[in-house]
Amino acid sequence: MEALLRRGFCCLGAWVGGAVGRCGYRGWVPLRHRRPACHAPRVARVSTTDDKAVAAGREQFRLSNEKNERILRPLIETVLAACQEALLDLEHAHQLVADRTDLDLLGRSRRSARWLVTGRCIGFGHAAFDLARLGYTGEVGPIIRSMHETARLLSVLNLGGEDDLVAKWIAGRNVSRREIMAASDQQEQAIRTRMLLDGVLPASPTKSQFDRHHGRWSEYAHPRRGPMTNQVSEPSRIMATGPHPDWCTRAVFTEHFGYALTEVVSVGGHALASFLDRGWLDHSQATFRSLTALLESTALAARATPTRTSAGSRDS
Repeated sequence: MEALLRRGFCCLGAWVGGAVGRCGYRGWVPLRHRRPACHAPRVARVSTTDDKAVAAGREQFRLSNEKNERILRPLIETVLAACQEALLDLEHAHQLVADRTDLDLLGRSRRSARWLVTGRCIGFGHAAFDLARLGYTGEVGPIIRSMHETARLLSVLNLGGEDDLVAKWIAGRNVSRREIMAASDQQEQAIRTRMLLDGVLPASPTKSQFDRHHGRWSEYAHPRRGPMTNQVSEPSRIMATGPHPDWCTRAVFTEHFGYALTEVVSVGGHALASFLDRGWLDHSQATFRSLTALLESTALAARATPTRTSAGSRDS
């Protein structure tokens, strides 16, 4: 981990180094990219780009980013600390089921499937958290998408019905996201109908919202041009190929991760509640509400968007 952190700091230093022209650029290339002088690649000088303009763009970004860091870094760290605590809570409860019950962990029952899929959600959560903590942005998107798809499957397993789809998944056959979302939508419709019969106003359907978020994360899961251009600063003529140096971009993706994790906390908490006592469900739902409230109060994306500068990366 220490080596990874050192790598992250090197990449950050490469982006926000001193105001130098491209002739002096090798002085602050990340250590992992340095080569002996005799092996340095040589490029024919055909560009008409103004070196002074590039240096000015880098300096403008450095100054703006330092200001943004002072505002956003403490908020990002607060959100990530809450996300880590929520993940560790789930991980502890998940292991407790394995340690204290006689559940067939690899059994072909719905109960076993709940435990297995919950663990997969937690694993995705840890992976996304580790990348977000190091400062990666677009690279977190594909993991968030996979985490969301797995959480939607877990939601179907938590609720009753849809036995054919569950049996198909347990048998090891492919179950598409479209099938999972259709099953989840039918379950929600049944719940809303029961609530209306009981005189309770149901919540809005979640499918359209989840589809919108899934589409956004899919942009980063596939080799599409748009997300790649988001990693490039034209004025600075640099592409982020490691931890992203722009604290505004980090803030946006931290918020994306936080909200995606609330889904895992909610459905994962319910899945493990079928094995544990009522106190666990109350605790997990309190964690869900607390994390949601923190994300709303920090409003990372809203704080980051107005402070972007032309020297930073494009809007993510």
